[in-house]
Amino acid sequence: MGDVALARQESAAAGLVGNSYFGRSMDLSFNNVESAVHLRMGNPQRAREVSLSSIEGMRYSFVPSLHAEDYGRFLKDLSPEAEIKHHAAGQIMPAFLLNYASHLDEVGRFADSAQVHEAFITVLDGIGDGPRTSAPYARAAIAHALAGAWTKAGAWAERAQSNMVQRVADGQSEDNSSAVVELLDLYKVLERSHNGEDVMARRVFAARSQ
Repeated sequence: MGDVALARQESAAAGLVGNSYFGRSMDLSFNNVESAVHLRMGNPQRAREVSLSSIEGMRYSFVPSLHAEDYGRFLKDLSPEAEIKHHAAGQIMPAFLLNYASHLDEVGRFADSAQVHEAFITVLDGIGDGPRTSAPYARAAIAHALAGAWTKAGAWAERAQSNMVQRVADGQSEDNSSAVVELLDLYKVLERSHNGEDVMARRVFAARSQ
């Protein structure tokens, strides 16, 4: 910690504080080192605060934001700064929206997660006219089911199923069809449990369609 403090003093003496280029490059290492020390000292909360202390000003600086760690593996909540990081990453690279949705699930924000899944689908549907993969629809069904929005959940599950069938009919079956079936099986488990059919839900959970 003393070395980090000394490095910050030297950068300030050199007139580098406030320089946007320095702030998005070498200056980040100060926070990274300090946050790692806090983590090793058993304080992941403080580690996250330090690591994400500059995230507001660099939310659209993609590479620097990737090096800002939210320590989600060690914490059970999602801080406002961590949410900025995941939201911005998803806007720059849509695939990161799935990571954002996973974090929302972990903190019990299932309705917000479902919205993020739908946003991801909106992006995919806007890219080209080729065949659509069914997995995002199945994930959206699960997300809405966990949120208690069963009408939407059922609609997405049906869309995933019909999309899979259509792709097979068109001779363009999906490489990850087994994974999609497993997602739909999980949706059926949730649906059975919601309908009070716990015994059947356990049977579906213990079995595999493929």
